[in-house]
Amino acid sequence: MNILLKSLTITLSLVAGLQAMDDSCPVEIKHKILTEVVKDNYVNLGSTDFIKSVHPLRVVCKQWSSIINKDFMHHAMVLGCELICPEFLNGKLIYRPNGEINDGKIELKISDLWNPLKGTFNLSPCGNTDQYLSISTGYRKEKKPENANKFEIWLTPRFLVKKELDTTAGHLQAIFPSKWPESAQVGMLVTSGGGDDMDWYDYLTTENVDNLSKINLYENWKKAVGCLPWGWMSVSGRARESGRMLSSFVCELK
Repeated sequence: MNILLKSLTITLSLVAGLQAMDDSCPVEIKHKILTEVVKDNYVNLGSTDFIKSVHPLRVVCKQWSSIINKDFMHHAMVLGCELICPEFLNGKLIYRPNGEINDGKIELKISDLWNPLKGTFNLSPCGNTDQYLSISTGYRKEKKPENANKFEIWLTPRFLVKKELDTTAGHLQAIFPSKWPESAQVGMLVTSGGGDDMDWYDYLTTENVDNLSKINLYENWKKAVGCLPWGWMSVSGRARESGRMLSSFVCELK
């Protein structure tokens, strides 16, 4: 809370000069200035506290209230993410239903997620994969009822875990930093959406972004270690189908 209050105080002091701007100043200019001022808070505070720090700015004046909307928040979060992990922000999830053939190819950009560090890709255009898989950025923080019968795939920036290891990422202390070298800027975590145990996950946290991008998500999962029983893949039809669908996805990071 002290960090949030300090950040909010700094933010308010930086934007105070904006109140003195002439009304003739274009809204676009004010939008850019406000975005530049608050973008750092996204990485420093995390998404929840970032939103808390920005919302009070809406009461400064009617024009600021109209500027600080959902699109403004997204743009600020994108700029904040770009500062610390541009390779991740520029990444995209590529769906190819026909193997390496580009017929039916769909690209889903991380930067298009409203919150790039805590977003879930819309897989509804990708056949019926959304019935079996949930692919998100960040890491699991709670059980989601809508994922009870799905595998959850998490594309996880290392810096995010490091920053939140003593709070919401505490269940990842078993692998961080001992099993997550700095050369692996992004890790891949796999969880069973129906499980209650936060410590129950597979992890691939030793590959650089180039290696992660070279093979599909199923092949990456096969390289992972952890708790999920691989024997289940041979006896569970749903698990086998999930693995087959994962082979249609590549996460390209650059």
